[in-house]
Amino acid sequence: MPRFQSPSELRQCVLDIAAEIEFSGLAEATALLRYGANFPATTGTEWLGELALAEEKVRDRFTLPAGTREPLSLVLKTARSDRPYGGWH
Repeated sequence: MPRFQSPSELRQCVLDIAAEIEFSGLAEATALLRYGANFPATTGTEWLGELALAEEKVRDRFTLPAGTREPLSLVLKTARSDRPYGGWH
C-alpha cells in the first residue's frame, strides 16, 4: 500500500479522490472532501483531524464508487496515525 511522503501529497490524493467521486454525481461528498483537504488549520494535527472527519462523514453518508473506497481508507489511516508520513509504525 502506498504511503504519503508529505502533507501536500496527501492533500493531492484527497482532491483526486474528490474529483473521482464528483464524476459519479456525489456533489455533497465531493464538497466534504474538498473542505477537509483545504481546511485552513493552524496545525498539521488539526488538519489531519479535519481530513479524518471528512472521510468518516463521506463513508457514513454515501455509497461510494468502488475505486474510491481503498484510497479513502488510506486517507483515514494516515490521518489517524501517530506518524502519518513516510510509513506506518
